[in-house]
Amino acid sequence: AAAHIEDVLSLPRGWLDSKESIRQPESDAIPLGKIEEWDSKTLLSADDCEVPFYKDIHLSAGNGFSDDIDDYNGYKLRFSKSTLRRHGINHADVVCVCADGDSMGPVLPDGATLGINTADKVIKDGKIYAVNHGGLLRTKILQKLPNNKIRIKSYNSEAYPDEEADADEMNIIGRVFWWSVLD
Repeated sequence: AAAHIEDVLSLPRGWLDSKESIRQPESDAIPLGKIEEWDSKTLLSADDCEVPFYKDIHLSAGNGFSDDIDDYNGYKLRFSKSTLRRHGINHADVVCVCADGDSMGPVLPDGATLGINTADKVIKDGKIYAVNHGGLLRTKILQKLPNNKIRIKSYNSEAYPDEEADADEMNIIGRVFWWSVLD
């Protein structure tokens, strides 16, 4: 069996049995910096900012639920001001929330932390937005349609087919510009 695999892959005879076959390839990754730990007592650097993290409010990546986006628990996440500026985002316009559900998976899995730019409310087709749609807080891909309509899409479109809504029925909270996933 090994000889057949070597033939199919054009490998030298005996390669699968040699030490060469189990040698790990060298990484070409270049470290860009180090991750610094911090907590609520760590002083902010000149380039750091803290933004509200509405940990108890989940934007549904499913069928949605009703809640109050202004409910705040005091949690914060830190971002680099220069990174946000490079992307045209004012740190004062950023809030973070959690995704809830599987309609946006695997890109935004259940429990992912989302960064939302609340100043970016103009729909750019195919971008991800946090919206309040009829009292449901949701995270969805939006597309503009004729006659003041919006197509609402999910990555998991098999389980969550596209929807259509009047733009007047939807309050765009902001564009999702960042997310983090821990497994």
